Amino acid sequence: MNRLSLLLLACSLAGCPATGSAVVTTGPGPSRPMPDRPAAPRWDSTGWTLLGSQSVDGRTDRDVIQVSKRARYDKLTLVVEDSELELLDMTVEFANGERWSPKLAYHFRENQRSRQIDLPGDDRHIAKIELLYRNTPGGGRARVEVYGKDVRNVAGYTPPPKPVEPPPPPPPPAWSPTGWTLLGSQTVEGKKDRDTYVVGRKAGKFDRMTIVVKDSDLEMIDFVVLFDNGDKFEPKVKHTFREGDRTRSIDLPGNDRYIKQINVRYANLPGGGKARVEIYAKDTRNAAPPPPPPAPSGPAWDSTGWTLLGSQSIEGKKDKDTYVVGRKAGKLDRITLVVKDSDLEMLDFVVVFENGQKFEPKVKHTFREGDRTRAIDLPGNDRYIKQINVRYANLPGGGKARVEIYGIDTRNKPTAPTPVPPVAESVDWKGRGFTLVGSQSVEGKKDRDIYNVGRKTGRMDVLVVAVKGSDLEMLDFVVHFEDGTNWSPKLTHRFKEGAFSRQIDLPGSDRWIKNIEVKYANLPGGGKAYVEIWGKDTKQGRDPKKPR
Repeated sequence: MNRLSLLLLACSLAGCPATGSAVVTTGPGPSRPMPDRPAAPRWDSTGWTLLGSQSVDGRTDRDVIQVSKRARYDKLTLVVEDSELELLDMTVEFANGERWSPKLAYHFRENQRSRQIDLPGDDRHIAKIELLYRNTPGGGRARVEVYGKDVRNVAGYTPPPKPVEPPPPPPPPAWSPTGWTLLGSQTVEGKKDRDTYVVGRKAGKFDRMTIVVKDSDLEMIDFVVLFDNGDKFEPKVKHTFREGDRTRSIDLPGNDRYIKQINVRYANLPGGGKARVEIYAKDTRNAAPPPPPPAPSGPAWDSTGWTLLGSQSIEGKKDKDTYVVGRKAGKLDRITLVVKDSDLEMLDFVVVFENGQKFEPKVKHTFREGDRTRAIDLPGNDRYIKQINVRYANLPGGGKARVEIYGIDTRNKPTAPTPVPPVAESVDWKGRGFTLVGSQSVEGKKDRDIYNVGRKTGRMDVLVVAVKGSDLEMLDFVVHFEDGTNWSPKLTHRFKEGAFSRQIDLPGSDRWIKNIEVKYANLPGGGKAYVEIWGKDTKQGRDPKKPR
């Protein structure tokens, strides 16, 4: 083969054009198809509830997903499948009619899902979900799935801690009227009201006043003070008061003045209740010196051994009382005063004896509630008191004090009694085989009674004395037998209420008792004691009424 033949063969094998010229090309080779992207992992819907799904028809579509109202949800999420999608709007309508729209305008890739959407409020019933979306150009029909979840009712769920609220501000200190006199109080009726607070000379002179509002808010429109001499004073108190507010201390013009009346116009605030207004006044120029600091609280006043001579409540700002005593209270050599229910200022105290003599101890003093005077020694030997004249005053701003006056005779008080047996429970003496011999009430300071027994009661060899109603001092106890003999056990004793004596063995064989003569006394400051005497025939073991 010649050289020309070989050349032609090489050109044909290399694809040379028919002209015989060789052409060499450069640049990229033919395009190749791109490899597919790896598919996103399938979304795991475990724990979620499918609320509904829709296919997006056309370029733009609007769909409504109806949701069962029986379940509650607090989170939502959207999943897009089959194609890409552009979400334009999403609106959630709750079962109570409320509508809520999250900011969720977004371009979703195929198989992509939204973030978890937190629903407002606690877990809610959903009525429906409205969606506005469109398929992307050149793509297919996307499908949207909406899921819901109730995370609060899932086992093991721990709610986030609630923010700690700051403590409320402390309430303002309560208004204390101590030292002030209440001039009047009125409830504001209707939207607007007008009231006149009548004061007068009986309340005294004043140089300051204040207004306290209670129960509701109030608008003060007008406030006019009319003095006893006809002058008027109109302080600037036009103001809206909150419940519990009070005005400043308002200084009255001139020296301390008598107030005739106060004319007030005010109004309840719309939507509030009925306000109540209190007006207080004070005389600072002639105020009594401050009382001494209260003594440390001690044990309550024990009136044992003392006789109550009288008790009175102090009426008004100042009061004067006469405590009538007389011989019935007995002779006394000491007295004391006890103040109860409120503070009190003692102005004058005069003891008038039965012979006309007078005694004025120095007891001018300001007493705190619960205070009492020292034991005041009366002059001379123990004396009969005819009466006690007292002048005193309640302190401004306080209540009504009550005064009790007690007396005691220390020179002739009985010798120290033997120890008192413990108070026993109520005893059923009849159930123990005893017969009631007799019972009596102890009248007055001292009393003497005869308990008639006789044969009808039967023979006795044991007696018991029981005391009821109050404490009692036994002075004498004499048993008179039917044969004319007498016997007196050692029974002088102070009995507590509810106590009873030991069993008293009568001398000799079981005996017929004619009567029992007893002398006793109620203890000072106590009530009326009630005495029962019981008897029993223990030696024969038979009915004591049965004759031998």
